[in-house]
Amino acid sequence: MSKVSTILLVEDEESLIEPLKIFLNKRGYTLIRAKNGDEGLKMAKEYKPDLIITDILMPIMDGLTMLEKLRKDPWGKSAKVIVLTNHPDQIPIGSSKRYTYEHRMIKSDVSMVEVTKKIESILKDE
Repeated sequence: MSKVSTILLVEDEESLIEPLKIFLNKRGYTLIRAKNGDEGLKMAKEYKPDLIITDILMPIMDGLTMLEKLRKDPWGKSAKVIVLTNHPDQIPIGSSKRYTYEHRMIKSDVSMVEVTKKIESILKDE
């Protein structure tokens, strides 16, 4: 990987943030963080990260609303997104343009290694 990839993590669950940050930093990624969808949307537009990882259920603005608003932005239309949640029933299935994402993962079913492999798989095409 020639350039440092920036990943925006939109997550309100503190127990996930620090381990993921340590794991990704060790692999050369820069991780920035937002605590809710409203913050995440603002940070995405400002920093234009290489990848966004978002939870669904969060205070202030949920991840799906953030994703829908992101897709209306010229840059956000093609932003790469992974949905990482413990609530798979909250993730719309299908190819709705409002909620397009590269991959979805269930927090309780994946390890940091699996998350990292998926990130690397998505970013390798850059």
